[in-house]
Amino acid sequence: PTDDAGVNRPVRSWPVMVETDVRVDAKTVRVEGQRLRTEWAGSGRVTGTLPEVRFGGSIGIVRGSFVFLGRRFNILRGDVVIPSGQAAEPVLFITAETRAAGATIQLTVEGPASSPSLTLSSDPPMEESEILSRILFGKPGDSVSPWQLAYLAYALDVIDGGGPILQKLDRGQDVLGFDQISLKQSEDESGLSAIQVGKQLSERVYLEGEVGFKDQPDVFAIEAELAPSLILRTETSPRMREGIGIYWSRDY
Repeated sequence: PTDDAGVNRPVRSWPVMVETDVRVDAKTVRVEGQRLRTEWAGSGRVTGTLPEVRFGGSIGIVRGSFVFLGRRFNILRGDVVIPSGQAAEPVLFITAETRAAGATIQLTVEGPASSPSLTLSSDPPMEESEILSRILFGKPGDSVSPWQLAYLAYALDVIDGGGPILQKLDRGQDVLGFDQISLKQSEDESGLSAIQVGKQLSERVYLEGEVGFKDQPDVFAIEAELAPSLILRTETSPRMREGIGIYWSRDY
């Protein structure tokens, strides 16, 4: 190459050729975001010659959860495979599960990290639109309102469209600053009774609010995770005394 004066300049190279072959083991790696809380563990190798080193390996989920379309999913399996090639892209294999309206729903994320595919399945089996109706509104698709049908159509477009999915989902949550927004049906199913919002204040503290419609009361609660299977919850409402409850749970 030449400079502005037309003088040839030597090409600079790495001063010392160093061959690397290092194994990396990670027992616990936390990955957290606005609607994501996970812990991973894995291993890999750093190989090549400085400065062009390559990393290859895989990491797997230890435990975690994320919010998808306003509903929290628990991750059952999560693997990220990182090929050793310089231009290679990480590949995701993630399965998560939730319960909604009497059905067990699984979400599978699979493929390259930049554009993974999303697949929904359920037990009992049902159509994708029916699964989404339960995720979004907590009820079957034949009982949703016209505006809910419009939101359902948008969600179907997001699922089927692929691409940078996380940039498309939960736009209302991004605008309002909440981690979770959902609508609550009245007990007699005559209409909506409240809007529920949630915000992850810290790694182990979650704030939840419920604003009631018509004569329904407002409810506010704070949950603190004392241990993986122990949750402290305090709740207040105009129609009840403030209270504190301790909940114990264990996943198998």
